[in-house]
Amino acid sequence: MSLSLHIHSPSAQIATELRLPSSLPLSGLRQKIYTLSGIPAEAQILSLHSARTDDPGARAIRLADLPRADDAAPGAEEPTLASIGAHEGACVQVLDARPAGSSERFVADESVEKWEMDDDTYAQRRDTVRAYKQANRMGRFDPAVQAAAASAPPAAPIPEDIVPGKRCVVLREAGDAKEGEGSRGTVRFAGTTSFAKGNWVGIEYDEPCGKGNGSVAGVEYFKARNQHASFVRPERVRVGDYPELDIADELGLDDDEEM
Repeated sequence: MSLSLHIHSPSAQIATELRLPSSLPLSGLRQKIYTLSGIPAEAQILSLHSARTDDPGARAIRLADLPRADDAAPGAEEPTLASIGAHEGACVQVLDARPAGSSERFVADESVEKWEMDDDTYAQRRDTVRAYKQANRMGRFDPAVQAAAASAPPAAPIPEDIVPGKRCVVLREAGDAKEGEGSRGTVRFAGTTSFAKGNWVGIEYDEPCGKGNGSVAGVEYFKARNQHASFVRPERVRVGDYPELDIADELGLDDDEEM
């Protein structure tokens, strides 16, 4: 039996969701948290909550630090997620016991100052990809492509269940039968845009498999990390119970094969 567990580490700026076997020992949980946050197992202070810690209705199930493998009596079995009372949708909060400044921290790239060129300045340059495509009538500047777009039928409406905040999977092709094998993420935008006709769905991916950061041609539709955002047609999006994949799921490993 498996369950979805929220992992929240304020100091490492990590807030994610993993599907884990309920039989997972706490040492295994600590190793996964180390992989995500960089906080060594011996420095992790874990507490279990009924829901995400940013949920006003969340209540603490176990405030004291969760037991470690070496806390168990000789011959006793190591505690597991099931034995400590973890349930579907519960949250493990991770605090770092190391002194501030004693270790390197992950820094979100949003905090790094960036230089950005506005669209008008970019359009005036002659040494860009856009200028090359315009001069050679390629891509969307191809007259045949423009004519096809002008004669295209009206865009189909966006399904009612595709709304910002919903978890989703983006299919490689519309109608793909293997829906679970697409790229997972969260819907951040649904509607029309100024960059192309028809309806589009803006996706913030869990992994850096996107093409941008939520802005197109100088217009910000939503905010995401670089290479974590893309816009796709609604027919390629399926919303539902698609939690962020654990690395073992992505590699196709069984619990006994995972190191």
